[in-house]
Amino acid sequence: MKEELWKTKAYINFIDSLASEEPNPEEVSKKLGLAADVEWAKGDRIGTIGTVTRKANGWEIVSDMIEGAEPAQQVRELLARLENSWPEVCELGKIFEASIELEIWTDGRRFPALTFDPKLLAAVVEMNATIDIDLY
Repeated sequence: MKEELWKTKAYINFIDSLASEEPNPEEVSKKLGLAADVEWAKGDRIGTIGTVTRKANGWEIVSDMIEGAEPAQQVRELLARLENSWPEVCELGKIFEASIELEIWTDGRRFPALTFDPKLLAAVVEMNATIDIDLY
């Protein structure tokens, strides 16, 4: 029987405003020259069940859920997608709340290494982002 490894998924998003405006997903896509994998508007329902709604607009790119993937590598791959518009990414990070999110799904026995090299951390700081890690 094959032992199941953890599964990870990474996201980079611009959501809440640090000022008084909210990100317009279409404008973010236009500014970056990159379509969002997921975007939403304030008031959109979260999920298909329930009545909880989004409190702000949002723009997001997402990696695939991959078994055994190292989280830092998934973040590097998402950052590479933003490389051609890096000055604009950093500008957006000063206006909107930028976040790098990791989902790690595990059976509770095996976990990936959570090691972020200086180059990756420098990119996170430059884009004024937070790192959010959720373990399931």
